[in-house]
Amino acid sequence: MARLFQIDDWNEQSWWNTGGTRDKKIYLNPEDGERYYFKQSYRVGKMDYKYEFWSEIIAFEVGDLLKFNILPYHIAKREGVIGCISKSMITDKEELVEGGKYLQAFDQQFKPEDTASRNRYDFQLIINSFRSFQLEAHLSKIVEMLIFDALIGNSDRHQENWAFITEPTELN
Repeated sequence: MARLFQIDDWNEQSWWNTGGTRDKKIYLNPEDGERYYFKQSYRVGKMDYKYEFWSEIIAFEVGDLLKFNILPYHIAKREGVIGCISKSMITDKEELVEGGKYLQAFDQQFKPEDTASRNRYDFQLIINSFRSFQLEAHLSKIVEMLIFDALIGNSDRHQENWAFITEPTELN
């Protein structure tokens, strides 16, 4: 069951950044010292997506009931703004690498921002890039994710909406 977090006294971590269309900010919970992502509603022109954050919460609840490994989302409120919140899935010693980075490294012709090459994004591109980077062991997770998306009607699984958790590497 979704919980309500009142986060007025949480500290914004403005040096962390996130991608995506919605306004997301990262806050440090003073009780547990963990980072949380707060996704707010947003507007685009005359379109108001005031309640869209509920889809994240409902998707978590459905996935949890069906025993999928789903990141928990809850309700949060900060200074009168309501949205959803999730605990960071990475530690300070990890980084999140969006799937699109692997796809672009494998196929330099794939440019998600270019509408002409965007149609190159398909399951075969994912399979080929996974093979190229010896990531075949993770293909079952991609299939599981796609099955879950089909069950909940999610049509927003672009290359920036899935990622790998990795340990940062240093160049010498």
